[in-house]
Amino acid sequence: MLAHGVRPRVVGRQRQMRIAEALQHHREVAGRAVEVLLGVTRVNAEVARGVGHQLTKANGARM
Repeated sequence: MLAHGVRPRVVGRQRQMRIAEALQHHREVAGRAVEVLLGVTRVNAEVARGVGHQLTKANGARM
């Protein structure tokens, strides 16, 4: 007989999620490693904000 026999086993959903997250993480890391080896750089561009929307300076505290 095996060391752990034929006892009933229950695998909770939290453990399944952790395994799925770990697999996803390993896939992402492997993908990044390939990009590094190929010399691919990722650019996260942001749209320039505020062009033409600057407030003018106040002349004083009067209303």
